[in-house]
Amino acid sequence: MFQAIENRLFDQMRGLVRHITPVAPGAAEGLVAEVYVQLRREFQIAPPLTLHSVAPPILAGAWGVTRESQIASGRLTRPMKEAIAVSVSGINACPYCVDAHTGLLQGADRQDVVASIRDGQPEAITDDPTRELVRWALATRSPDDPMLANPPFSSEEAPEAIGTALAYHYVNRMVHVFLGDDLVPLPSGFQSIARRIYGATFAKSMVRRGGVPGASLVLLPDAPLPSDLRWAESNPIIAGAWARFAAVVDEAGQRVLPEPVRALLLTRLAEWKGEDPGMSAAWLEEAVASLDETHRPAARFVLLVAFASYRVDDSTVEAFRAGTPGDSDLVEAAAWAAFQAARRIGSWLQAPNAD
Repeated sequence: MFQAIENRLFDQMRGLVRHITPVAPGAAEGLVAEVYVQLRREFQIAPPLTLHSVAPPILAGAWGVTRESQIASGRLTRPMKEAIAVSVSGINACPYCVDAHTGLLQGADRQDVVASIRDGQPEAITDDPTRELVRWALATRSPDDPMLANPPFSSEEAPEAIGTALAYHYVNRMVHVFLGDDLVPLPSGFQSIARRIYGATFAKSMVRRGGVPGASLVLLPDAPLPSDLRWAESNPIIAGAWARFAAVVDEAGQRVLPEPVRALLLTRLAEWKGEDPGMSAAWLEEAVASLDETHRPAARFVLLVAFASYRVDDSTVEAFRAGTPGDSDLVEAAAWAAFQAARRIGSWLQAPNAD
């Protein structure tokens, strides 16, 4: 009975996913089935994660960093981390994620935080730690902001705060490419009602879920922590999740993207300071001009995912798939680009007293 209901809900939500066909719960096998078991128990089998199911190691890695940074029990409360998720999703202009995590904040009875973030007045949040975390999260795409040099958390709390922020800098980009804007695909007059119902019912239950830290680590092999992810070092479990994700994403990028394409994005990211390139195509065409014509569709795709994911359209995807047609290839390429952008943002975030 439960499986039938779950499959129907999945089918309805799958209609929101573009460009690929996620694995349904009833058809999941192997690693995908293992991840779905944890999702079902501790979160939900939801499109921002299930869109990764065509690339099982990427699914396991994305779930691992989300679970261990945000969902598992820790030093920061779940509402604090949901406030970070909403704030990051706001600066990335990701309405889907803003709606989803606003609902979870409402489910945690933090309507005051929701209203303050929505109105652009984080200073109105009366809970001091949450207010400062929101102000910090809103600054994470501004490397020169003083908040980043003096973050409002301890070195022990840093892996949860930074991990949650970077998870959404990654997820927001994937949602832009594969899901679009609407959490609730209804006419505008009904969306606000549906969101209130979601916050008062399903989200209230979901935000109370969680689990013992570390359960996701068994899904992927151990891996060394890259030096740019040292902000996670004080929490070996979160460090382990991010190290595993970095390993599978890097492996996927090397497999699906030509070296000149990867090198171009990494070079551009090294110069990037969080700015939005805007709607002009001039920067994109200038960036790919030095590449062989055969590499340009992939380069355009990864550059847009990293710097302007909201601009990835059907023609961008179709051009990429002309040379690399598989669903898994598309998700792996997008994941690699989105993760590199998140890592670049992470390079200017730091824990207190970090070297």
